[in-house]
Amino acid sequence: MDLLTSLNISLTIYTVLEQVENLQSALRAESMSKSGGDVYTRWGRTSCPSDGTETVYIGVIGGGRFTHSGSPSNYMCLPNDPQWD
Repeated sequence: MDLLTSLNISLTIYTVLEQVENLQSALRAESMSKSGGDVYTRWGRTSCPSDGTETVYIGVIGGGRFTHSGSPSNYMCLPNDPQWD
């Protein structure tokens, strides 16, 4: 892989991560404006409690094993039904 290709890939990854951060901020702001509450992750749960909470995202978390090099440093949210095109 040449340097230009590597830089393009890095820029694309950076752009996607920036978009994810912007969406997360927008989601927090929307959640706060609607209910005045916070966003919590309920690992291993399939539903929200009935005290005014709502499900925002359903999916799985992916990441590399801590002993494997080249894995993402943070966990990644992955959908249950990925699009493979």
